[in-house]
Amino acid sequence: MIARILLISAALLLISCGGGSSGSGSSSGSNSGSDGGSDGGSSEPDFGTVTLVGQAEVWSDEINWTLSASADGLNSSGVSFQLAANNSGLEIDSTTGLIQGAATTPGVYDLVITAQDEAGGSTAKSFRFTSNAFIAGHWLMDLPSSDEELLMVISRNGRTSITRSSALDGINAVCNGQLSIVGDTVSGNLGCVDAELNRFSQTVSGTAIEGSSITLSDFTLGDAPAEGRFLFQTQAEV
Repeated sequence: MIARILLISAALLLISCGGGSSGSGSSSGSNSGSDGGSDGGSSEPDFGTVTLVGQAEVWSDEINWTLSASADGLNSSGVSFQLAANNSGLEIDSTTGLIQGAATTPGVYDLVITAQDEAGGSTAKSFRFTSNAFIAGHWLMDLPSSDEELLMVISRNGRTSITRSSALDGINAVCNGQLSIVGDTVSGNLGCVDAELNRFSQTVSGTAIEGSSITLSDFTLGDAPAEGRFLFQTQAEV
């Protein structure tokens, strides 16, 4: 009887030891999976940066300019470039990152250059490109109500003069000053003097269409309409 009891006790002890070993193995596997996930999440890709060198503001008729993009910090030397041109007409060399100068439509453009390496890493840079209207030359506005005309002469850098005259009386007023030309817009303040030597100022603000017209808002020189329009006559480097 005693021998039977000892035999049963030994069997129970053996079963108990086997179950404990199985539980320990399961716990070890769970820890391994947790560690593996932690290691994978700690690695972050290096996206690098795009650097831009050159002219980001030009005259619309200029062609002798360049913009060059370079990428640093990407994971591979095989980098290609793309340009979101926003209807600017500009193009980028996908291999060298060079934007070659070309005549452009006047305007202010928000562009994006993206660089991507062979490993799939990429980075982008936003920048503003400005093409200023080339409006150097002579522009004319007729004033039928007073039988006068306004002749506006603009230089490439925006230096401007406006002469108000008539066939009968000659020059009735002269204005001079500097206009700011940004994209297809012009603005500035001119100093004027009339035939009686009275001095006054004339605000200039409006929109230019190359080779066609310059439309000014709130223009009050002589009998000019509130929205005065100068029509293109001749182009000149004055």
